[in-house]
Amino acid sequence: MAAVTPTDLLQTSSLETPPPGTVPAKIYPVPAADNLVVELPEAIPVGQLEIRDKYGRLVDVQALRGSRTEISLSGLTDGAYVVTLICPDQPAHSRKIIKVSRK
Repeated sequence: MAAVTPTDLLQTSSLETPPPGTVPAKIYPVPAADNLVVELPEAIPVGQLEIRDKYGRLVDVQALRGSRTEISLSGLTDGAYVVTLICPDQPAHSRKIIKVSRK
């Protein structure tokens, strides 16, 4: 069996296909250092992104307007977070992200 390295654990992507019935949004890059990009389909012009820490505490809420929004992660410490995308008339969808320091 091959060993798992820390780099292997960081090879993740939030460009995966979202579950059926949820907003087909793109959230990237993962891991992220400075900014997180959220791309919404044109049919959904507004939304909200909640960011929660590993304890489930709400650490940031950002309004999403337009098809592409950049969210600064500068106020967050390095670690794993759960982002929840909330859009009108759509089920909420959560994804994991990883915040890392720029080297």
